[in-house]
Amino acid sequence: MARRKSVRTLGIIGVCIAAAAILAIVIHILNQRPSAEDAGEDKAQAIDFEHLVVDAYFENLSFRKDGHEFTYSYRIPKINVTGNEAARMSYAIDDDLKHYLMDAESLSESGADNTGQPDCSSINYEWYLQDQTLLTLITSRTMHGEKEDRDHYKVYSYRLDSAREASSATVISSRGYSYKEYSEKVKEALMSAYLDRFGKKIEKIIARKDAVKAMAYTISDKNVAAASPFYDSQGSFCIVGNLIRSDGSRTGDCRINLESFKSNKLIDEFREEVDKSAASLNKEFADELAHLEAEVGNQKVTQEEAAETENAQQAPEPKVQTPEEPVQEEQAQQVQTPEPQAQQEQQPAQTQTPPAQETPVQETPVQTPQEEPQQQEIPAEDKPISLSANDALIAAEYAWNHFPGDRAEQEGFYYETYIYIQPTEDNPFYTVMLCVTNYNGSTTIVSQAEVDARTGEVETKDY
Repeated sequence: MARRKSVRTLGIIGVCIAAAAILAIVIHILNQRPSAEDAGEDKAQAIDFEHLVVDAYFENLSFRKDGHEFTYSYRIPKINVTGNEAARMSYAIDDDLKHYLMDAESLSESGADNTGQPDCSSINYEWYLQDQTLLTLITSRTMHGEKEDRDHYKVYSYRLDSAREASSATVISSRGYSYKEYSEKVKEALMSAYLDRFGKKIEKIIARKDAVKAMAYTISDKNVAAASPFYDSQGSFCIVGNLIRSDGSRTGDCRINLESFKSNKLIDEFREEVDKSAASLNKEFADELAHLEAEVGNQKVTQEEAAETENAQQAPEPKVQTPEEPVQEEQAQQVQTPEPQAQQEQQPAQTQTPPAQETPVQETPVQTPQEEPQQQEIPAEDKPISLSANDALIAAEYAWNHFPGDRAEQEGFYYETYIYIQPTEDNPFYTVMLCVTNYNGSTTIVSQAEVDARTGEVETKDY
């Protein structure tokens, strides 16, 4: 009997201990659950600001020449932000740089002596963040030349707040420039850069007429528009631009800080001749120039309106009184919190005519001009051809889930894509081909995609 009582007592104690343990676990879990405030913080911190750009590929490759071994570094970046636009930009970077890496890999893997130097001897990148919003990514590749190596740069700009690629017009207008102001500054900077590099050779090695022609090409509206504006690590406004020879070929990319460069002293000696020569080149670019000026102007207006809207949202809203409130209280409120004149005129009208607030017209949300086009459904046949060739390639690659440079199932083969047929008014479709190829140039087409240049819809057909 005593034994049964003891067992029962131990059972009760065990149950109590188990219940206490479960209660402790529940309390711990509840304490670990984030509050609504913490959840909001986690959501706001979803973007990793310290790793906005990371390596997509990184390889150190060795080459042999004349019994010596040397190593080059290849770093290809990707934008480490979720979203279709960031992915599209990363694949564009891949398309631009990865084939240089693959060529270098093929040369390195041969392992033979005197294999030579790859055409692209290194790839690297750098990135900056301006105002926690504008991401700038600059890729650089060094190309091997007979006389000297040359660096080539490409600038990519991305807005974190809108999850969209930022155009040059957006970057220019964000510093408050009109396109004309920006253009004049870039012309001065490029002409100075040309004279810094070649000024001492003019009339000794380079004929004066050739130098004038080269500078005219360099400061032409077309070459200025091709420059890429960006902000560096110090927030200074800079460009990547090209210096042009008298035959129209590039001498290579140059990076210029528009806020700190010094004008070359020889500019005044050549300015009149160069401007006259450049004027004839600019005639063919007049329409594009007008478009750029309008685009930058529109961006400035949009940014100013956005700033005004943000300021208005931060300002305290006027109190809207109900019809039941006494007139004396309304007057007292106006005396205590003076409003701008426009708001003072508006508030009595709302208070004196309360029935107007109950009409269906005021309950219907007012549509902004930006919302109207989204609500209008345009038939596909009436939509303009607006999809770019690069976007058509990317749409097809996503449909196949195969991308340029990916290794194919066959040993030694990899995937490539290319545009086979461009769209026309009669046939508004891109025809894109997917093929597998190897380093020896053997290529086989494995699939075809029809991409609607109006809607972006994709239909694939495998062979």
